[in-house]
Amino acid sequence: MTKEAQAFDIDALDGNTRKRLTLLNSKIEQHKKRDAEGAFELGEYFDEVAEVVGNDKACEAWLEIQFGYSGRHTRNYRSLRLLKPFKARCISSAILPTALFQMAHADGDVIEAVLVEFEAGRKLRVEDVARIIKGDSVEPKDAINRSVENIPGLKGFENMPFKSQKTGPDV
Repeated sequence: MTKEAQAFDIDALDGNTRKRLTLLNSKIEQHKKRDAEGAFELGEYFDEVAEVVGNDKACEAWLEIQFGYSGRHTRNYRSLRLLKPFKARCISSAILPTALFQMAHADGDVIEAVLVEFEAGRKLRVEDVARIIKGDSVEPKDAINRSVENIPGLKGFENMPFKSQKTGPDV
């Protein structure tokens, strides 16, 4: 990857392309959002860089050299374009970027099922989204439903004698 990054020379580009790449460079540098909307924006910037640079490998190499984004990060953000029909719903549901990366390669029906869960008010973790995508239930199979009263550690606290500490002038 380093050889390709070294082979990519920004000075070899024409003036307009160089300006466009420099503008994208500053947009990516200034990008601070770490939410769903920010992930979609970053993915669009990365797609535009790939368009300017000309191929995916050179794009990944340039983003890694310039900003430290690995090839995998680049591919994950760029894959969000597959969720474009669901973008507004993903943003309004405040889905984390890591969950969006899982959703990006799923079928439309599966994406719809995940969005319905989020829109119903459930706060799904990435592993929950992965379970839905695989076709499993949201609840892990090995989860144990115990009431708080039956947890041994809490029973122990209940039976422990505590001394009250008095503070203040009448001590």
